[in-house]
Amino acid sequence: MTNIPTDEQLLKEIRSISVAAPHLMTCSNCANYNPASGECSVNHLVFQPFVRGCNGKFFATNEEVLLMKVKKELQDQATDLDKIENLLALLISTSCAASCFAEDLERRLKALRKMPSHQDKKSDLRKDLDLVESVKAALGRIDKIAADMTTSMTAGLEKIDQQYRLYIEHHINRLFTEGGKFNAEKSDGNLNNAMIICNVIGKFVQKCIGNKGNYDAFFAMLDGMHNDFPYGLNDKDWKRYELKEYD
Repeated sequence: MTNIPTDEQLLKEIRSISVAAPHLMTCSNCANYNPASGECSVNHLVFQPFVRGCNGKFFATNEEVLLMKVKKELQDQATDLDKIENLLALLISTSCAASCFAEDLERRLKALRKMPSHQDKKSDLRKDLDLVESVKAALGRIDKIAADMTTSMTAGLEKIDQQYRLYIEHHINRLFTEGGKFNAEKSDGNLNNAMIICNVIGKFVQKCIGNKGNYDAFFAMLDGMHNDFPYGLNDKDWKRYELKEYD
């Protein structure tokens, strides 16, 4: 979390901040301005409150007003920085999670190719395996880039986008192309599913980070649910995604 200076520290910096940030030197922030009439008590001209009527020539600090405005700006900036840190952490974690899914899928495809009952599908499984290996390699590079982004965020995001466009996006587009025609409706449905997953992950982290009670309640709620809709992966499969030595 970003630390906010005390009121006393802010008051000491207000005049220097006013010089460095001219947008704060508006009539509404000036002690010489009458907000009721809009008149300046020095040059007796009428100005709109959010302009610099004298261009700072007669500006006098209204410390209480400026203190609140400066503090709010710092709080907003701190909140934005915290959100950026949160999103970076989510990016790193979900990239690693995608790699875990890819490794599990790769393991299952390799096992299928060895089964005598699937020898006639060996060629198709090889294609699927090649696709997974390509995506897995890209995810590995994305994971490494994300981990290094604390020093160069903009460049890192550009590299991640490049890896996605080159090695992942065209595979996704192929899934929604039928008879040479791209199915936008199915693609949008997939995007919606991805957004739901983002929503679930984000809310889970927000509600459960640093709160073991909420964490346990979340999984207890899921484990207590029943769904008749057919789905291949089950509770036993999800056990693979637990680090037994880590609590």
